[in-house]
Amino acid sequence: MSATENRSFLRGPQSLPKHLNSDEAGGPLAKSIPELLNASLRAMPSQPAAEFLGTVLSRSELANQSDRLASWLIANGAGCGSLVGIYMDRSLEMLVSVLAVIKAGGAYVPLDPQFPRTRIEQILGETQVPVLLTLTRRQQDLEGLSGRVFCVDGEAELLRAQPIAHMPTLHPDTRAYVMFTSGSTGVPKGVEVRHGSVVNLLQSAAKLLEVGPEDRLFAITTLAFDISVLELWLPLVTGGTVIIASQEVAAQGELLAEQLVSTRATILQATPFTFRTLLNVGFKPPAGFKMLCGGEAWTMAMAEKLLASGSRLWNMYGPTETTVWSSIIEVKAGEPKLTIGPPIANTRFYVVADGNLKPAPPGESGELLIGGAGVALGYFNRERLTAEKFLPEFNIEGERMFRTGDEVRQLADGRIEFIGRLDQQIKLRGYRIELGEIETAMVACEGVGDAVATLREEAWGEAFLVCFYTAAESIPRSVLRQSLSQRLPKYMVPSYFERLEAFPLTANGKKDRRSLAGYPLNMRPLEGASEAGPGSQTEHEMLHIWQKLFPGAPIAADSDFFDLGGDSLLMLQLQSMIDRKFGLRLNAIDITTHPTVRQLSNWAEKRMAGDEPEKALYPDPRLLPLQPAGNGPPIFILPQMMIFRTLAEQLGSEQPVYAMQIMDDDVPKEMDSANMEMLAHLYIRLIRKVQPKGPYRLGGWCLWGWMAYEVARLLEEQGEVVELLVIIDAVAPGFWERYSRPRQLLMSGTIFVFRAVWFARRLLRTSLSWQHKAHRTLALSITSALPRRLRPELYATETTRLEQIASSAAISYRPPAIKASMLVFKSEVRPAGAFMGEDMGWNAVMGHPVEINTLPGNHLEIMHPTAARMMAARVRGALGLQPAVVSQT
Repeated sequence: MSATENRSFLRGPQSLPKHLNSDEAGGPLAKSIPELLNASLRAMPSQPAAEFLGTVLSRSELANQSDRLASWLIANGAGCGSLVGIYMDRSLEMLVSVLAVIKAGGAYVPLDPQFPRTRIEQILGETQVPVLLTLTRRQQDLEGLSGRVFCVDGEAELLRAQPIAHMPTLHPDTRAYVMFTSGSTGVPKGVEVRHGSVVNLLQSAAKLLEVGPEDRLFAITTLAFDISVLELWLPLVTGGTVIIASQEVAAQGELLAEQLVSTRATILQATPFTFRTLLNVGFKPPAGFKMLCGGEAWTMAMAEKLLASGSRLWNMYGPTETTVWSSIIEVKAGEPKLTIGPPIANTRFYVVADGNLKPAPPGESGELLIGGAGVALGYFNRERLTAEKFLPEFNIEGERMFRTGDEVRQLADGRIEFIGRLDQQIKLRGYRIELGEIETAMVACEGVGDAVATLREEAWGEAFLVCFYTAAESIPRSVLRQSLSQRLPKYMVPSYFERLEAFPLTANGKKDRRSLAGYPLNMRPLEGASEAGPGSQTEHEMLHIWQKLFPGAPIAADSDFFDLGGDSLLMLQLQSMIDRKFGLRLNAIDITTHPTVRQLSNWAEKRMAGDEPEKALYPDPRLLPLQPAGNGPPIFILPQMMIFRTLAEQLGSEQPVYAMQIMDDDVPKEMDSANMEMLAHLYIRLIRKVQPKGPYRLGGWCLWGWMAYEVARLLEEQGEVVELLVIIDAVAPGFWERYSRPRQLLMSGTIFVFRAVWFARRLLRTSLSWQHKAHRTLALSITSALPRRLRPELYATETTRLEQIASSAAISYRPPAIKASMLVFKSEVRPAGAFMGEDMGWNAVMGHPVEINTLPGNHLEIMHPTAARMMAARVRGALGLQPAVVSQT
């Protein structure tokens, strides 16, 4: 390489103190994890090593218990070179077991009790571990599985009597653990990590993070997630204490925040999701508190909030294949962006521009390769994959580097900016999807030869999955969807399938995925009907309506409204079009229970024939049961919109949820000037049909948050208890008038400019498909001013009058405080920015501070899966419920 090329490779540790480079100062690295630990354990034998639920394990006790368990493993043939499974919840026994396995010279294979049994069977089938360490309460979970099951707690007496054997000498290349991660083929793959890699991480992290004997690290991570390696060992090698959290504490923001305070924790390592959850429950890190954040992308906006109270924050980056973290960089307030790098000690970063591994010049993007002490041994029993991902390192004989698949850009100061992924991982409606997993499931379908999955975005404005396949003859779409639904979550099942005689190939003879991404789909209007014989005339007409709703989308008889991207706006248009075509009134519940073209056609035919069985099941179309099953009082949420389906799913299958909407016909002409109280009484009648007595749980979004507040106020006035009121992205009543006229004008102007700039940027930088959707929304706003008879067919008018009445009533709405517990959620992207105020006026209404939770995204995006998951977790926490059981069907 030339000198210029060589400068494009980042060789660590750049800008770090010399003593972090063990080749130059500080003496040699320890050879193994036990060697690194022993000095610390012996130096302070009576000091606490670990705590769990109030029980303390001293350093001498940890050393003694792990020695005896290690001796038992050696005596039972599970010593040097062996793989030992650990199937345990977080506990002190878990820590003892991990240390015992590596002292005995074995490598531990973590198995999370939360894994599905099929995954446990896959891992055990591949590793063939001779011994499985577990706890008595988990023993029955392992019945029928290979390997000897040993209950560490149940055999305490046996272990106390176990003679301590001579421990083997371990070397840096000795395998320490095998961590299984998800694979693009749908089968988990095991990453083999050696002792020397872990030692390098721990010694580097100890100095970079300035960890000492006074530190107490609060460990919340499952043993099967590789960041647990740092959590468990870093406090022990530095003389500190590891506080092991129970699963319940780790899963609930409020409990976690309380425990961080009560246990006097000084360090927390977590993903951005956990830190955002802590911020939302009001956790304020004390001055000097150390936060280690990594595992996924996050923003400086969140960093500024975490740093506001004088705490310290580090951005952690690294794949499992390079031993947990390859970069640890402190984040300071006011920095323009988050970066990764420089690398930790004995670690090297390379940015390459193409498949030939040529260096990318500074400022240009490329793939990040990582070399050095942290590089893993490879993938367990996957020689071919190991050779593909672990390459000989540039100009360093005998060393290897790992291809991360991360696209990055080298900045002028030598640091690295993360851009995204280079592989076949995509994101659809908030879900991360490996296209290879879809293809593997597709090939398993009877009759399918090969398959390629891809993401499409057409002129109708929504992305959808398409799967191309080869087969001797076409396979009915319904058969493929049903087969895939047994193997994949619903969100991973493609909306459209296309049979090809053969796949187009590149010059190298590989499948030409880029060509398939633009391959014209054969959108035959009657294809769906032909799968099950000729469709009826109603089905033909319904298909035509859907093609108008989703222009350019592949529509068939079994196309699902929601899979195609159907939302509340499109549902209202569908209602209007069905009313004009068939003279039928379509309610939200009808499309929810009949989401495909064929099902909705059958519904229309039965209605036109006078057969209305739905009324017996759902007596009131104004109440939409988003989640009718479950126990306990339901949550009634306003208005009746499809965006709440995501929130209902995230709340879990055991929490009932109803979306409510009064229809225009429910409001007589004389109520055109009704106030909020009069309208709220109509909603209370609906609620009492489902739940005659309290306690009640209510929620409302935007303007309907005020309506939900008034419903809560009236229910309390009637002697009922309102257990919880959830306000979603709504300022408080009377918010604007609390400010001077100049500030009101400033806020209004800011909102106008924000929306105009946002709209213009989206038009300029996004595809024509999004512009089509944006123009459609703008056109609908304009046509709302037209007389009803002049409005085009696609314009929906179902609830316009009610919204006008409610909006007028809101102008003079100034309610008193209520007794109910209230949660307020607001979007992170606020049009009025700082002018809006943190509490949006709710503190003044309630007369005391109200809990405000910030969600990622704008007013609409807070209903996307990530934000909805955060909202649901906080609601469940407020109701004292366990973590949600979310259905994947």
